[in-house]
Amino acid sequence: MIINKIIIFLVIINLAVCSTLLGQNKVEFSSAFKADLLNGEADKAGTELQFVGGVAYKSWFSGIGAGIDYYSGFKSIPVFIEIGKDLKSKKNTPFVNADIGYNWPLINKDYKLNYGLNYKFQGGLYYELSFGYKFVLTKSLSMALSAGYSYKNFKEVDSAYYGIGPFDQPLPPRVDVYDYRFRRITVKIAFWF
Repeated sequence: MIINKIIIFLVIINLAVCSTLLGQNKVEFSSAFKADLLNGEADKAGTELQFVGGVAYKSWFSGIGAGIDYYSGFKSIPVFIEIGKDLKSKKNTPFVNADIGYNWPLINKDYKLNYGLNYKFQGGLYYELSFGYKFVLTKSLSMALSAGYSYKNFKEVDSAYYGIGPFDQPLPPRVDVYDYRFRRITVKIAFWF
């Protein structure tokens, strides 16, 4: 899949940037625990928890993260790279963030149910863009509040086998494909350490 190749390329670039920055002065390892409220086209709001780790150099951050996302009755695991930029050189500052990665449905196996039904789930693209404000709480702890836009995609492929047709020939399966595209507004709190 082209998405997988793009994500692998971006991860390699991110690792190269991180390793290059680690060789320079004033580079710090930084990580964050994030909690989101998600609201979009679904009837109910959802939640997401994420952990990100990477390096910070001056006003830039680059890292790799993963999370668990529960939205509209579906659980998934987004794995992504994150690039962030503080917009001012002060301790308390506005910032922008961009995440891109792959979204794995938590149900990633084939499920065969009674009556010849077969369900298969396939992952897809995940990205998020956000803008927020970071507050320094202590020398090694900051809190950030942000709002943004999130997109995740995955597919469900349902196959139904109806048995034997005329002249004892098996009938072809009926295949239904559901392409889930979740577009959500996010409100996030993050603790950077």
